[in-house]
Order: sequence, then structure tokens, then C-alpha cells
Amino acid sequence: MEGIDIYSDNLKPILDTSGEAIIQPGTPGKKKGIPKICFSCGSVIKGEFIRALGAMYHNDCFKCIDCNKVCVPKFFPCKENGILRPLCEIDYFKRFDLICAKCGGALRGPHIIALNKKYHLNHFTCSLCNVVFQPSTPYYEHNGNIYCKTHYYSSLFTQRCAGCHTPILRQPLEIKDNTDSPKKWHPECYMIYQSWNVKLELVKKASREQIIESKDFDIEIEKQKLVEEKISRIWTVLSAFEESSTDCMAEILSDVSENVFLNDIEQAGNLVCHIDVLFSGANEIESKLKDFDDEIRLEHTEEQKLLAKRIVNFFSLFTHRNSFPLQDTTQEFLDLATLLADTYKVLIRFSLIGALKLENIYNDGTALDSFLDKFLTLGEMKSDLRQQLMTSNEFNIKSEYCLLCHNSVDEECIKLNDFRWHAHCFFCEVCKKGLYETYNEEARMDLTNKKLYCKTCSPPDTVDNFVYINPLEQYTFLLKLAFKKIIQNRYK
Repeated sequence: MEGIDIYSDNLKPILDTSGEAIIQPGTPGKKKGIPKICFSCGSVIKGEFIRALGAMYHNDCFKCIDCNKVCVPKFFPCKENGILRPLCEIDYFKRFDLICAKCGGALRGPHIIALNKKYHLNHFTCSLCNVVFQPSTPYYEHNGNIYCKTHYYSSLFTQRCAGCHTPILRQPLEIKDNTDSPKKWHPECYMIYQSWNVKLELVKKASREQIIESKDFDIEIEKQKLVEEKISRIWTVLSAFEESSTDCMAEILSDVSENVFLNDIEQAGNLVCHIDVLFSGANEIESKLKDFDDEIRLEHTEEQKLLAKRIVNFFSLFTHRNSFPLQDTTQEFLDLATLLADTYKVLIRFSLIGALKLENIYNDGTALDSFLDKFLTLGEMKSDLRQQLMTSNEFNIKSEYCLLCHNSVDEECIKLNDFRWHAHCFFCEVCKKGLYETYNEEARMDLTNKKLYCKTCSPPDTVDNFVYINPLEQYTFLLKLAFKKIIQNRYK
């Protein structure tokens, strides 16, 4: 909403410089005398002519030097290169920036300046209803057009994004498809859709429909500004994360292809941090959906498990790179890079959909911001990772194996201190009762003999505090453990 300023330029000195072109009749019958020469074209004048600016012109030659139109009878003199030349009224006022933006006419008196344009007092109107704005009347601008309050909001809220279905306050992005008319998008909504195939739903459908009927449009516009800020943040944070990951992979590829490995520990750590951030964000969304008893939750696939295994294998190549041909190492990395990019797309897509579901269906207003905040911890995580791995007792070599069967644990599991168990290995040593489903109520452990018991069979001095580790958490743990092996091998 804008206010109106009225200006009254002192036009008198300008207007007093105007002249009138006098049309003179020809003088037929005189056979002798000095011929009249047109000052503009240099040809002899026969018949009527114009006398102005101390010279004579053909009627059609007395033209404005800017628009080249005949300026008879009124003109304005303009000196160029020491010679007086004529200007028509419009071009003369253009030189003083005194043209009405609506009618294109000259502003000879008081006028309005608004939105860096000037108007006659009675020409500053709504683009749709032509109501004239008075100095006390508010007006609104959108995409270069001026509206009264009623038409501004009705026009604004009918222009909706094809992605999020909310009003577009800024210049929309128009995308042609198979329909007759192009669809309009928030630019960020379209980029999010193109990158992760997600159409944002940031406002419930019922709320969107109520906007048009709302009488307090000012409040609605502020709400929509917050929506657009959130859309922009989603795109900024997630696209920056993918770009950072791409840069990390490019650095590793450069080292691998040249077989130099100068920054292998640093880049391997960066890769682990990127995976940790992504898995952590997805895991938080999954956990919240589980708390709401959501039946679908995140649509996990086998890609995450495969990715973790691939990275662990790749880190093994880092550790024993002299034992493998360079070609094998390069191909392993290229396969990993492709899988990593695909997994990023999958997890970002499902996590984003899950966060939107939490906000719109389960009224968790913090879910989306909390998910995005995870990615902002990437820099801090990079600086803390190595110290965390070297000082925490959790990351010892034995902790990747099941305490009972001694095989590697690469799926969900139960954990106590640095001990882990497969789901099928988590049962009472005495009665063989499975404790996986009731780990937090029934399970006990004797730290002396390292055996599991149910609550009924447990001897004295046992401990509990078992923790469930979901697949994404376990994958991240295995990645960090593999990275720790690289560090230890490097500094043996």
C-alpha cells in the first residue's frame, strides 16, 4: 500500500519559451526576386511556407527533431549545436520528464508522483475500475499495475501457483505445458518440483479457499509473505546441500582419477557428514510420523542400505588403495556417485513430503523448519567429526558386530553402551523369550558375562537402558566407523 505525493513544478519559464509557427502565403506573379530556400531541406519554396526561428520552411519540413512529426502551429525551440530547432510539445516535456504515465500527455501543472512515475491528478486511477485516487486514498501495486484495495486483493489472490496453490505476490514464472494456457509458478516452487518432484502444500486447502472471502486482506497478505519466505528457504537450503555434496564428490573423483589422494581423509569426512545430515533429517521425520501412528511414514527403499554398503566398500579402497587397480577404484567411485545422487533425490523427496504432512495433517508447525535446520549443521559437523570418532568409545572395531552371533550388524538393532544385537539375536539367555519388541521394559544385561535376560529370569545387578537403533542410524554408524578406520590406517 502506498501514499500519494502531489508535485507542482514551476513550469512558467518552460511554457514561455513556446513559439507559434506562422504560415505565410506564397507570392505568385512576381517573376523576379530572391528565391525562398527551406532551411530544413535546402530546396526552393513555392507556395505557402512557414516562417519561424528566423528562417523559412516548407510546411512539411518544419518537424520536431525528436519524433520527426510536423509541429505546426505550436512548437518549442531547442538549441542544438548552436542552432535553434523545433520540438513538439510532447518531446519538449519529455526532456523535462514531465509526461503522464497513463495518457502520455504533457504535465503542465500540479501532478502526482507514484511508483517512480508521474500522472495528471485525474489520471492516477485503478487499472480495473478507473476510480481516481485522492491524496488520502491508499493504492496498491502488483506487477506494475495500480489497484484499489478491492481489485488488488481479488486480482492477487486469483493468481495461484501451480505447485503450492497459494497466491503469487511476485512476478510469476510461466511454464507452458500441454494445456492451452501456461501455468504460473513461484520460481522456487517450480525448481523444487523439477529437482525433487514435490509440489509443496504449505497451506491447507480450506484455508486457501477462505482467503478470497476474507475481509482483512492485509493480514492475509502478511501470511502469504511468510509462506513465500518458507518456499524460498526450502529451495535455498536443499539446493545448497546438493551443490555442496556435488563439490565434495568432484574433489574425491579428482583425487581418485589422478591417484593422488592428498585430501582423502578430509573429503571422506565431508562425504560422511553429508550422509549423516541427510539420514538424520529423514530419521527425525520418520520418528515424528511414527509418533502420530502414520501408516505410510517415509517410503524407505533399499537404496539407503545399498548406499551405505557402497561407501563402506569405497572407504576400504581408500584404506587399501595400493592393492587395487586404479581403474577398479575409479569405476567403484563413479558407481557410488550415481547411487549417491539418486539416494539424495529419494530421501529429500520423501522427507520433504513427510515434513509437509506433519505440518498440514498433524499440525506440527515445527517439522519443516526442524528438518531444514539439520542441513545448517553441516559445517559444524565437519569440524567435530574426527574428534568425535577418536574420543568416543562407541566407535571401536568390535561395536559393528552382534554380541551374540558376532556377525556384522547392518540393519536396525538394539544397543547398550557399545554393544549391539540383531533383532533375532535379542532374546533371554534362560527362557529364550524374544525381547526385541519389549526391549525397554523386559530386557536386562549382566555386564560380567555379557548375557541377556528377561525381567523374570534376570540375576541381581543387571542393567537396562537399551536403545533401539533404526536402519538409517545404523547405516550412519557404519559409515563413521569405516571413516575411523581410514584415519587409523593413515596415522599408524
